[in-house]
Order: sequence, then structure tokens, then C-alpha cells
Amino acid sequence: MAASRHRKWGFRSTRLRRIGLVPSGVIGSSPSQSPACAPTCGGTQVRRFSVGRLWAVCARRGVQDPPSSTQPECPTMQSSSTPLPDVSVILPCAGHGTRFGAPYPKELHCLAPGVTVLDRSLEAVVELAKSGLQVRLVVVFGTHKLNTVSHLARYADTFQMVFVYQDESFGSGLDGAIRSALPMTQGPVALVLPDIVVTGPDTQGKLLDALRQVEVAGWSVVAAEERDHDTLRQMGALAVTETGGVLTVGAAADKPGNPSGFNAYWGMVAVTENEAHRLPDVVGRGTTNPLTGAVALMVQGIVNYNTPM
Repeated sequence: MAASRHRKWGFRSTRLRRIGLVPSGVIGSSPSQSPACAPTCGGTQVRRFSVGRLWAVCARRGVQDPPSSTQPECPTMQSSSTPLPDVSVILPCAGHGTRFGAPYPKELHCLAPGVTVLDRSLEAVVELAKSGLQVRLVVVFGTHKLNTVSHLARYADTFQMVFVYQDESFGSGLDGAIRSALPMTQGPVALVLPDIVVTGPDTQGKLLDALRQVEVAGWSVVAAEERDHDTLRQMGALAVTETGGVLTVGAAADKPGNPSGFNAYWGMVAVTENEAHRLPDVVGRGTTNPLTGAVALMVQGIVNYNTPM
């Protein structure tokens, strides 16, 4: 499938009211509840969740003194020195990864010394920050993912980070994780999955390209061509077509039972702020998928780390 040609559009940041970066009670469990396994990456231990390290992040958002209790209550913070985000990125990390079958979260699986799947999945998000955009990373997690929270502390100087528990009233699946994150987003929104790695040349700038496209099309996806039906049944399947030199999504379905007619799947999604409320429908069942009509930016490959490699 040939890569599409896209006109370069200026990225317009959306400025709305400031909201709290870390809500009250965002961390509601003690360090003793962290997973028993502390995996290693390149000989460096991925450390257990640390209250002190979390508050080191909180301090950057305007809180000077951590609470005396080991049960932190990170308050809503309104720091005048914290700029409003230009874009928000939802990172759902609350899944249990049962198919992965390892005693540690699949996003912490090592791909190279000191480099995890999560680090690779965030490369395109780091590129947004390098481009000069203020990026708010909204991480959705559960008590079983405190090692992942600890690992993300390495990005405290790169993103504005918000950690929220997945609200079970929204559902326990990926759609529920997205709904839990949406109240904390501002500006255009991107959905990045912690176990999905985009591969190929010039992939790190694809998310930035996708965000530029939403200014015109409303929705865009970073996708890879795929014809294998078994693979399409496990992914967000797309029917990508070319019209006037632009690749667009003609149809979309999440993990379709019958993948006939689909020829690609998405790895990242970008959407305007006004349409972001429909993001849960991208991974929902029995709903109209809003990716129909989205601009498709093709990459060489997308790797889904469902099982240890």
C-alpha cells in the first residue's frame, strides 16, 4: 500500500480553562499492594512503586511538601507555572494482560537494555514534546500497575503527567479506560496503547502528522497494512482506500468476527477536542465506529505485544 501524500497544515493549539493535573485521591493504595514481581530491564531493576517518587512528580506541579501519611492524597494542583497543554495523550495501562502470561506487566517487557515496550510506544509522544508542544499524558491504571506508574517517573520532565484510576462504573475494558481519562484531557486528543509499537522509517513523527490532519479531517489514524485474517480479528481493523491521493478509512471495526474487506489496522488515533467524547466508540461493540472517514497515515508495521517475544 503506497504511503499517502499530505499537505502540511499548521498545528493550532486549543486553549481552555485550566483543570487540576492530579485529582484528589488519585493514588488510593499503599506501596505494599504493588505487584510481587519487580522485573528487570538490561540489568536495571524496574523499581516498585514509591510514594516519595510520586511526590517528586507532584512537587513539580506546585506541591512542596508530601503528606506525612504513607497513604498519599495528591491534591488538585493549580500551578501558575504550569502551561496549558496543546495536546492530550491517553495511555490506558489498567489492563491485566492475561494473554501475555508473564509475572510482570507486558508494557515493562524488555526490548533492549534499559528500553521497555512502554518506552518504545511513547517514542512518538516524546517527539510531540520535542516539537515544542506542551503534552499532557493521562495515564489510566489500576492497583496492579504500580510498577508501571513508577517506571513512568522517568518522563516527569518531558510531559505533564496525570494518573487516574480506571472508573469501573465506566466498564472494565479499554472503552472504560478511555472514559476515565477523558475528563482530564484538553485540546486535541491522541490514543496511544502501551503495548503497541509502531515500526519502520520516519515513524516517530507520525503522531505529530496525525494531529495536524485532524485540523482538517476531524479524525486520523496511524495504521499498517495487514491481510492476515487472524491478526485483523485481534486488532482495530480498517478498510483503507485511496481517493485523490489521500488514504482514508472507508470502514472500521474493533476485533471483527469477519475481517473480510479489511486491509489494515490502527496503532494510534488522533481526534479533535470536540470529537474526543466519541473515542470510546473506537474500541466499543455495537456502536458506530467514528473512524470511518478518518485520514490514514501508513507505517511499515505495528507490533502488538500480547505475548512475550
